[in-house]
Amino acid sequence: MNITTIGVDLAKSVFHVHGVDERGKTVLRKALKRAEVMSFFAKLVPCLIGMEACGSAHFWARKLSELGHTVKLMAPQFVKSYVKTNRNDARDAEAICEAVARPNMRFVAIKTVEQQALADTGLHAQRWSRERTIAWMVETTGQPREGIMSEVDRYCVVPGQACGYKVGQQGILSLRDKAKKALGGRFDLRGFNDAVVAAGNVPMTVLARVIDGYIAHSKG
Repeated sequence: MNITTIGVDLAKSVFHVHGVDERGKTVLRKALKRAEVMSFFAKLVPCLIGMEACGSAHFWARKLSELGHTVKLMAPQFVKSYVKTNRNDARDAEAICEAVARPNMRFVAIKTVEQQALADTGLHAQRWSRERTIAWMVETTGQPREGIMSEVDRYCVVPGQACGYKVGQQGILSLRDKAKKALGGRFDLRGFNDAVVAAGNVPMTVLARVIDGYIAHSKG
């Protein structure tokens, strides 16, 4: 199965993926649980992956890029015209797959954790206005204003959201260093990532116990 392009429809629990080969023929239709995403893409030959831009899309774009894939984000309004019939998750994934391969498609820059956190922190701790925050993100990321507005509005309602992402990132990196030190040559990055993702949305104290279990299991 020679997959060259994949569209991913993101969700809270189950992601839908649609893949085509170099001729544009559909070779993949699949639903993935969140815990299965990283291991699934780790087994694939690097390819082009498309997703609709949103807060979580930047996270997944960073993670899948680490596996060697080329990830492109698009504003949802640019994908909408490629949906062939009544929308559902599988058809959305197909539309994303088609849209990302278009030569004239406008893409959204993938934001780093720091960029997401800075917008959140500037809005609340530095008392930036909504308009100043939007303007900063447009200038920094090149993302269309329409897409940024909804993200900034979410930061207005949930203070510290992106900052929380950054705290979580630092905590996970610390746990990774702990696992590396404990396992030495037995440490497997993909196995560690699988353990983190499979745990789901849990407090960092719970994730620490999960990683302790991963370390114990890896030691045999």
